[in-house]
Amino acid sequence: MKGTVNLNNFTQLATDYVSTKQRKRFYEVVALTEDNLKEVIYLQPFSEDECKAIRSLKDNYGEDHYIDHLDEVFIDPEDLYELSYGQDIVHIDIDNPSYKYKFALHEFDNNKYTRRSLDVIMDDEQYIKALSLFLSDSEMNFNKLQFACSFLYDIIYSQIVHTLCDERFYFGSYPFLITMDEIRKDAMNIRAMNPELECQTGIGYYCNI
Repeated sequence: MKGTVNLNNFTQLATDYVSTKQRKRFYEVVALTEDNLKEVIYLQPFSEDECKAIRSLKDNYGEDHYIDHLDEVFIDPEDLYELSYGQDIVHIDIDNPSYKYKFALHEFDNNKYTRRSLDVIMDDEQYIKALSLFLSDSEMNFNKLQFACSFLYDIIYSQIVHTLCDERFYFGSYPFLITMDEIRKDAMNIRAMNPELECQTGIGYYCNI
């Protein structure tokens, strides 16, 4: 069977599942690099108390000046340094948390496959979209994702490729494939809880390249 699938029901199942999924929240700390003043993002796992304290700084000092008072929250200079590794912080987003999900990089090295587990950052909307696609297509994989949702594919692919880079130079020496381990596991859990779901196979996606 080829064609599109109505994702509404799958999206709701994915949304309900993600709402109860135990995850660690990470928040964006935006800083400027020392050499060329380009923005770089660090993800930090702030506690609820730290988030509340940062909000209080914003309320007390305003958006333009709260950064100058972060030492009131992170009293230990080492903790403050580790927020951005000493680079000048320009913004902290505590309203839009992201989460790390498990993927795997499988490299073909000298006729042997080596597997390396990797974390990929996704927000709720992105993860729910990926999960709903796995529910709608039981044969979904990373290669199919390029055509099922190119935007999501690019988000994941760019993060994984950057693990093979150093100083913006790519050093990957071996061909590889990517598996979406945590998404697949969550899709299997949802199917186990909803045995009435059909396993859709043979689904094709328009090849736009």
